[in-house]
Amino acid sequence: MIRRILLSLALVFFAIQLANRIFLIIEPSPDLGGVETTFVHGVQSIQHHGTLYKNPEKPPYEFFQYHPLYFYTVALLVDKEDDPVLIYRVGRSLNLLFNLLTIALLALFMRHQLSIEKYLSWAIALLAFSLFWSHNIAVRPDSLKTLWLVASASLLWKYLLVNYDSKNEQRIVNSITSFFPIALCSTLAFATKQDGILAMGIFPLTIWVALGFSRAFVLGLMMLLSNLLFVLLLSSISPLYWTNAWLGLNQGLSLPWLRYMASFHHLDLLLYGGWLVAWVIGFVRLRTNDTRKKIWLTFTIPWWVLGVWMMLKWGSTPVYLMEAILFMLLSTAWLIQDCPRLYNVLLLSMVLFSVFWYSQGNSMSHRFAQIDRYDHLQEEALRKRKLADYLKNQLHDKESVLSFDKALNVYLYPNLYWSTYEAEYPNGMDCEFQFPFGPRKIFSLDSLHTDLAQGKLPYVISRPCSRIGTMLDLEQYDYHCTDTLYGYFLYTPYSKVTR
Repeated sequence: MIRRILLSLALVFFAIQLANRIFLIIEPSPDLGGVETTFVHGVQSIQHHGTLYKNPEKPPYEFFQYHPLYFYTVALLVDKEDDPVLIYRVGRSLNLLFNLLTIALLALFMRHQLSIEKYLSWAIALLAFSLFWSHNIAVRPDSLKTLWLVASASLLWKYLLVNYDSKNEQRIVNSITSFFPIALCSTLAFATKQDGILAMGIFPLTIWVALGFSRAFVLGLMMLLSNLLFVLLLSSISPLYWTNAWLGLNQGLSLPWLRYMASFHHLDLLLYGGWLVAWVIGFVRLRTNDTRKKIWLTFTIPWWVLGVWMMLKWGSTPVYLMEAILFMLLSTAWLIQDCPRLYNVLLLSMVLFSVFWYSQGNSMSHRFAQIDRYDHLQEEALRKRKLADYLKNQLHDKESVLSFDKALNVYLYPNLYWSTYEAEYPNGMDCEFQFPFGPRKIFSLDSLHTDLAQGKLPYVISRPCSRIGTMLDLEQYDYHCTDTLYGYFLYTPYSKVTR
């Protein structure tokens, strides 16, 4: 009876969250989380310039510190003449699809690899839908990377469980055939986002503990060669790939940032931390004589350790723990196989987590549809579009606008002078959220100051609450606020006030 109630609740919560995700696809909000506008610019860069990676020290001062697979996937489905809103909708729709495929893989893994009954497997997987962050909802590559990693892990465990009792029977040639899809999926994860490379260390380590060094070496070598082939291929196609995707990651490691993130997401991390403690206690007390325990520990713990380490990078969030959380869920399902009653405890805890997750309201961690603000958000988007159209009509050939409103910028592209400023110089760029410290300044903005000094920028646009006039010292460059339009300040150089 209790199990049936919990299974029903799993369906109800999944249906509510699915409806929420569908509405979020069309919500006019310009940023559901994780600086969504930057990734929209990435798609626009491919559409208008034919490449993701450009010189970050020249206008439009774009640098994209991510691998390109997700950007090109979205760009293939959107034409450059389409409304930028379509990029949002396509990107968010794809991420919903990726998340649904991920939970389907989790359910199939539990059903076929762990031999958990079908309805229970799907109930756990459906409740896992609550575990996705706002980064997974927004136009970002995180969901696609997670899908490829879960697919690769599923193939790894399928191979491992089949061969665990016959360590010395399968030939290396047959192992190579089995390892190929594992290496391919992990490389696709790496091609989506750089932290997908973690699988290259964790998966061979798991095979080493379970099946010995020789097979682990073969898998590790195949994954290494596959990743290297991708890097060499991308480097030959995009000469500025290394400058963007690797030098752009040099934001510095910061313990203060980790403390800041821990305090900002303290409720979410408290829940995950409690689950982690319960998981550790369970591994200590349950299955004490099971030799597979060390395999699961080897597979799961490194994701936590490396996830926390990556959160030290300035600007990182707990989304780096996504794979650690999902793989801990799988290991928890395996751990309590001999205690079926504990599945009720697991389901109940996940139901309570879902309730708590959405009861917090909107934050950087999670998003709930703002149905009551739909008309307001739509009106804001319309104002920005009208301003962008007006400015574009005023520009001459090859002129661009310096704007410090991220939502406006998606409409100004490609007539945008500086598009990814929040990634390069986030300190003080947003009046609603001030970062207490900033990353290393790794790219030169000399061209910006030269063009301002020469009055080459016909317009500098900011919102009333922005401090950008003071930050750039626009008066020093003889730029003055000459007009207010659609709620924005328009700065122009004195020599062109009569323009």
